[in-house]
Amino acid sequence: YPDSDDTIDSVHFSVAEYRKPEFQVDVSASPGRALPGDKFDFTVAAEFFSGGGLSSADVVWGVYANSYSFQPAGEFGRYSFSDLDRDVGYFDRAGYTYDEMIAEGSAQTDKLGQSVIDVPAVLSEAGDSQRLSFEASVTDLAGNSVSGRTEVIVHQSAVHVGARSQRYVGSTEAEQTFELVALDWDADPVPGQLLDVEIVER
Repeated sequence: YPDSDDTIDSVHFSVAEYRKPEFQVDVSASPGRALPGDKFDFTVAAEFFSGGGLSSADVVWGVYANSYSFQPAGEFGRYSFSDLDRDVGYFDRAGYTYDEMIAEGSAQTDKLGQSVIDVPAVLSEAGDSQRLSFEASVTDLAGNSVSGRTEVIVHQSAVHVGARSQRYVGSTEAEQTFELVALDWDADPVPGQLLDVEIVER
């Protein structure tokens, strides 16, 4: 309202014609799960809809970390596999990470329209498992940009230990029974595991 005395503020913006991208971007990872110290190979593949790879295109990528808790379904769904201290910082999710950028960089696609980026598998600062999101944007010579993403898991260990109590409330001088289980990443039991147990009184 340029002629009004009631104007508080104004802003200018441009409206551009939408142009459908001429290429698509696929992002994949190998492996999909790993232990700390291993690495992930992320492949960014840009391909024209008409066929053929988009070569010599700029690639900008980033890796974002989120806390991950192993929680299988089915018969083991009632077990707790988290070592989060429910008495200290539970409600404010202390120690949890959320979309924390841990790596970024740039590259170019090769003659096949691909670019492979190596990223180390790392745990959080607290030593917890993480879900890593890899995001990449590819820009062609005309300035058109298309993005893609994928996710991988960094596990604390090859075996996850779960615990549950048979009863939530116990009685004085009465025994309380706890059940323990050791599972692999596919939630299959792993026999012969030596487990250390610690009982803490609050």
